[in-house]
Amino acid sequence: MVGRQVLRIGSKSVDEAYSMLRPFVGADNEVTIEDRAPFYLLCPVVLQAGGIAPDSDSVRFSIEGPQGTPTEVDIEPVALTTYLYWYFAPLQRWKRKPSEAAPPLYRQSTWDNYWFRYLEPQRTVYMAFN
Repeated sequence: MVGRQVLRIGSKSVDEAYSMLRPFVGADNEVTIEDRAPFYLLCPVVLQAGGIAPDSDSVRFSIEGPQGTPTEVDIEPVALTTYLYWYFAPLQRWKRKPSEAAPPLYRQSTWDNYWFRYLEPQRTVYMAFN
């Protein structure tokens, strides 16, 4: 299915689904909406809440087949956070260049959602929530 055009998501055309979910995309301008909307179109819980799919256990996608005929595929959900980690993983190496000196604690482990470190000399636990 890689590289093929999605024709329908659940009971709606791609354009209909986009229009229905567009108001729920958190963004401050049109470009950000266009950037983030595809993630919403892949989230079964959002598709169900938006009336595009009947449930969140799987979503039926109609995808253009090899000769242009539609192929129906039921896709089981992957947690959005799992997908986003997979999607952005290739960018990790460009996020920040490592410097010679260790960065301050608040600049460490920025790709981890949360982490902590015990600072023995200060008898303090440092906790970060990113």
